[in-house]
Amino acid sequence: MNESSALARLRSCLEVGDLFAEEHPVITVKTGGRSYGALSRQAVTRGMTIPVIDQLAQAVVQEQQGKHYIFVTLWEDENPYDDRLVYACTTRSIRAAYDAGLDTVSLPLIGANQAWRFMGSMGRAIMELEELFERQGWEFPEVRVLTDRIVS
Repeated sequence: MNESSALARLRSCLEVGDLFAEEHPVITVKTGGRSYGALSRQAVTRGMTIPVIDQLAQAVVQEQQGKHYIFVTLWEDENPYDDRLVYACTTRSIRAAYDAGLDTVSLPLIGANQAWRFMGSMGRAIMELEELFERQGWEFPEVRVLTDRIVS
């Protein structure tokens, strides 16, 4: 698999929209049950409790306000996130959706102001997990990647 096919796969899922309007949104958080970035701060403002999840641990699905929110730890304070963490965050989120019996999952475009750096990692994670599901005969959830702005 090359970088251009990974980017193409991500772009096939990419939409401009509001993650909180989605049925099964993924919220990236920090270790220790702390908010990270605009999405997790918005979750707290909406009255949600951020679960305590270790970095690279499985994502946690919580049903709140009639929706399933998938919390996944992207970051801890000691080191910046990188391609490996973005890849793991993406796969863990999709697996959590599948394990919870959800047929869709909506991820944020991970990386905020530097999202372009991580688009290949997200696309590669989606492609490789989709191939694994196909080999296992499992139904792959519909993956949507949302951003609040157009990314070139």
